[in-house]
Amino acid sequence: MSKTRSRRMHCLYMLTLLLGLLVVAGCSQSTPPALSPSEATPNTTSRPQRQEERDRDPDNTCCLNDSVAGTPQKQTPPIKEEPLPGGVTIPNVVLVNQDGERVQFHDDLVRGKIVAVNFIFTTCKGICPPMSANFAKLQERLGDRVGNGVELISVSVDPQVDTPQRLKAWRESFGGRRGWTLLTGQKQDVDFLMKELGVFSADKNNHSQFIFLGDERAGKWTRVNGLTACERLANLIVEMHDASRAAEKSPSIPTYKGNPDRRSIALPVTAEPSSAEKYFTNVELVNQHGKSLKLYDDLLRGKVVVINSFFSTCKGSCPVMLSSFAKIQKHFADRVGKDLFLISISVDPQIDTPNVLSAFAEQWRPMPGWTFLTGDKANVDTALGKLWPKIEDKESHSNIFLIGNEATGLWKKARGLSKPEDLIPLIEEALKDKS
Repeated sequence: MSKTRSRRMHCLYMLTLLLGLLVVAGCSQSTPPALSPSEATPNTTSRPQRQEERDRDPDNTCCLNDSVAGTPQKQTPPIKEEPLPGGVTIPNVVLVNQDGERVQFHDDLVRGKIVAVNFIFTTCKGICPPMSANFAKLQERLGDRVGNGVELISVSVDPQVDTPQRLKAWRESFGGRRGWTLLTGQKQDVDFLMKELGVFSADKNNHSQFIFLGDERAGKWTRVNGLTACERLANLIVEMHDASRAAEKSPSIPTYKGNPDRRSIALPVTAEPSSAEKYFTNVELVNQHGKSLKLYDDLLRGKVVVINSFFSTCKGSCPVMLSSFAKIQKHFADRVGKDLFLISISVDPQIDTPNVLSAFAEQWRPMPGWTFLTGDKANVDTALGKLWPKIEDKESHSNIFLIGNEATGLWKKARGLSKPEDLIPLIEEALKDKS
């Protein structure tokens, strides 16, 4: 009996000892080990960082001038610019502003000005509100410059929802005022604008987060992230605006030293070629009658013109665009060949010889003011390159009409597949332009 009791006591002792060891082991595991300095650094890769967070003002100091005395200030990193050396195409598409007024994007808002353009929509819950807040602060910082040579422009990427009234309320909610224009319009027109600027997206939620900064007169364009600190944006815009003002003050024609009240001067016969002549050049082309014509001197100088491109074997857009030319010719029948000239340039000069063009043109019954052009391929390519982006093959030629008043320097772009009744008002504006 005593042996049995002794075994029980021994077993109970061993069980107690085992339980004690388990408790000690559990407690030691619940205490975290000491971290090395590198391990103590918070994990910053637990989630992917959003693009707007990476490009956001690292100092988080948008338009704030307050600083604590004696506190060392961080050096502001340079603004991240992406210059657009090839420039951008600025179409003269008609849109509607926040007041319900029809405006021409190039002529009314961009021409001769410093502009900042961004893209938003009013039901956006992501980047649009902070981008618009940034524009409001930018407007405040720029002061009287906005509306006087500097324009802020916000284009809605959701024009079917963003009515002028919604856009006006959106601007007012951020304290915006004159000089900050918000735009909507027909969806196809807004899409066309964004495609020409290279920022089109079929999904409004994936719209461009860039701000386009441009000096239209100097042809200088760049783009920056939409959340770049506004004081840095302001500095860049002020530099562009000051440079533009300085260029305006620089004499571009000889100064008349006689009667100060004289309104015009006679330029010497030996005057340098105009900037337009230097740009377009006098490359020679050949019309449908086999006559050689210089691009600038014979076809463009001092004229109002409408220009398109085509090729005679085209079965797609060319017949439609040439049909529009025929209707435009009919509408302006008393002016074609006098103060309005139509120009159609073949993109396939090796096939479209003067004889081919002469026969081809007959179906459109051109009046003397409608010229079909071909010529040496190198010359034709040079002329086309002055008017439209370079193409790799004839099938990808431009469907854009160029409408210009060379005497005043007014040039417009219009979709060649538009209805003639939509093109006619643009041509009338070019004919009336006296600037």
